[in-house]
Amino acid sequence: MIPVASYNIPGFGEVDVVQQNDAGNRIWDLFSASGEWLNEGHPFRCKPRRAQVEAVLAERLAEALVRIKKECKKLRITQEDLDELVHEAAQRDNKRVNQTSDAKRQERLITSAEQHAARVNNGGRASQLVYLLEVYGEVGVLGVLRDSRKANA
Repeated sequence: MIPVASYNIPGFGEVDVVQQNDAGNRIWDLFSASGEWLNEGHPFRCKPRRAQVEAVLAERLAEALVRIKKECKKLRITQEDLDELVHEAAQRDNKRVNQTSDAKRQERLITSAEQHAARVNNGGRASQLVYLLEVYGEVGVLGVLRDSRKANA
């Protein structure tokens, strides 16, 4: 597998376009940072441009958001629950904080993550769900929602 491009796509984060060889034919697939195959069964026959990647993933994002919204409703996840989950996700996504021993730098990184989480939360429910998808992926979001409900039960 040869990565040929990377795009930051809302709801998916960093997406790699990977060139592969299928029985002598070149194809291009999309993979998330977690390694999830994003266009399984529907490879591109030529290297896709950003707009093509966004178009393919927009449909997948819409479908994922519908499933996650249904799960939120089923579990009675409130706006406040999502606020907290976004703050937790922002700290989880803050990988550099534990890579530095400088306390002032760590504090700046934590503050920056908190500010980012506040901006996401201020964007409303859709913004929150898209961000959670970027950080955890769909399966991860569903697990986080269920764990949150168990913890608050």
